[in-house]
Amino acid sequence: MKRRTRRLVVPGRVAVVGVAVAALLTGCSFSNPATVATPYAASDGTHGELKNAATGENVRLRNFLLVAAAQGGAGAVSGAIANNGTRPVTVQLTVLDDTDPAQPQTVGRASVEVAPGELARIGPAGTPFDLASIPAEPGEKLVIQAATGGGSTKFALPVLPPRDEYATVTPSATPAG
Repeated sequence: MKRRTRRLVVPGRVAVVGVAVAALLTGCSFSNPATVATPYAASDGTHGELKNAATGENVRLRNFLLVAAAQGGAGAVSGAIANNGTRPVTVQLTVLDDTDPAQPQTVGRASVEVAPGELARIGPAGTPFDLASIPAEPGEKLVIQAATGGGSTKFALPVLPPRDEYATVTPSATPAG
C-alpha cells in the first residue's frame, strides 16, 4: 500500500508544477492588455480623434504625416479621416508651426467632407492637401489641428522625406500656401 501512495504523489507534484508554470507564462497577458486591443500608430503617421459630446459620434484621424524634401520647399499632407457617425461631417484641417506656442503660425488649410460611415483619404489617393513652404526639416514635427462643429483637436504632424514608400507622395504643381 505504501508503494501505491508514492506513485500518486509524483504525478500530483508534476501536475502542481505544470499549473504553476502555466500561470507564470500567462501572467503577462493577465496584467497587460493585448496590443491589438489598444489603438496605436503602427506606421510613421500620427492619430487624432474628435468626439462630439452631444451626439456621441466621433471622427477618427489616422496616419497623418507631411512629406517634404527640405525646409522651405513644398510638401504634401497624407492621412485618412473616418466618420463613424450617422451624419456627414466637414473637417477643417489646419497645419500649424508652433515654434512659438504663444503665437502658432498657420502653414496651410484644407476642408474635407466625409460621408457617414465612410473613410476620406487625404493626399495622393484622395483630397490633395499641399503646402507651398514647409517651416520644418524632415525629421521634425509640426502640429495639425482638426475641427468640426462638434469640437477640435491638435496632434503632432511628423515631417518625412520623400523616399521609400513616400517617394510618390508629392505636392501638385500649384500647392496652396
